[in-house]
Amino acid sequence: MKLPNGYGSVTKMSGKRRNPWVVRKTDGYILDPEKGTKKQNYIIIGYALKYVSATKIILHMSMLQNIRIVIQTNLTATNSAKKKLNVYGLCRRIPIIRLF
Repeated sequence: MKLPNGYGSVTKMSGKRRNPWVVRKTDGYILDPEKGTKKQNYIIIGYALKYVSATKIILHMSMLQNIRIVIQTNLTATNSAKKKLNVYGLCRRIPIIRLF
């Protein structure tokens, strides 16, 4: 199944692995000054056991606007931060993201 532009890609890694399918998205490009070519930077979103579950991950992530915002909200919403915010009643405003 071909994915639309901007969604990312699902590729299979070589070797015998527990989760061989990797879900990744292009973050940007680096220009190599010596060769004069561009190289893609990838953000690895996750790993999956089957191709179908990897495409589910990429479809869920496509609903979100920016992958970096998801990573930052997951890192900042620690238990100590939730305890501090729960005192003021703000804990409900932190987005909790679950893929499955």
